[in-house]
Amino acid sequence: QTVYLQGTGDYASVKIPEEAKDAQQLIVQDDQFTLLMYLDGSIWDGRVPDDMKLPALPDYVERTEQSLRFIRKHMISHASDPRVRDLASRIVDMDYGERYAYGCDNSEKRLVIHLNRAYWHRDFLYVFCLIPAVNRGWEQMGYAYYLTECVNPDSEMLLLMKDGVSADAVYYATFMAAAGSPDIRTGEDLHLLYDAFSRFELEAGFGSWDTDLVSNRLQKRRGSGDWYRGDQKMSETMAASFVAWLIDKYSEETVLDFVCELKDFTESFGDSFDNVFEAWKNWLRETYEYVENPPKD
Repeated sequence: QTVYLQGTGDYASVKIPEEAKDAQQLIVQDDQFTLLMYLDGSIWDGRVPDDMKLPALPDYVERTEQSLRFIRKHMISHASDPRVRDLASRIVDMDYGERYAYGCDNSEKRLVIHLNRAYWHRDFLYVFCLIPAVNRGWEQMGYAYYLTECVNPDSEMLLLMKDGVSADAVYYATFMAAAGSPDIRTGEDLHLLYDAFSRFELEAGFGSWDTDLVSNRLQKRRGSGDWYRGDQKMSETMAASFVAWLIDKYSEETVLDFVCELKDFTESFGDSFDNVFEAWKNWLRETYEYVENPPKD
């Protein structure tokens, strides 16, 4: 059985029909996107974030609509690449329910975002849908983090960080020394957090999945086999901080031309990657103090 819900823009009044609880799939359609959720008997069993549970579906749909609309308009207003405008004009489909599959596809007439229980960052994946040549190197990962989490007012990360920064976090002391607040409420808070964590990483190395902020090292280009090593290493968090710094220094339009691969690094920023990356690291060290967390009892 399939149950369809049609969006009206008045999401607070959306009523979830009783038969939806026994449906094999639930399809929510709106003017800009279609959300397809698979109900396999365990989707509402507590392993799913609160914002994905059936009673909160209207709120989830409304936030999704607002987030995707913001990203679409922002990319169109800053990207000179006509391919971005073409991709932004397409209907977005989202399917939810495959346990381990997530990703995106912009090769067809519709954009497709694949979500699962462990990865529900639909806005992050939507940015990748709007980038014509997706390689997921540091520049594209960093820009996706910057736009969806530091600029987007409907960022999912703000929802996930609603409990604030834990005092047990490895970077907590460095973050607080940067005048950070343990309560993460705005994109500016997240921007500061990524800067502070990047400053911590310059001294202490990368974080990992067992910290409360994931920061895995990146390849220079996806699939290139060429990893950043030694003093040139870069993580996801550092990529976000570096891209935000490039935008502040050179403009978002310049960064997007590079992200969309219209120009190479030297054409975009007037110097080699090594020199510019070193300038960012120097700025990070001058701006933020590295502070080790006190040892636990």
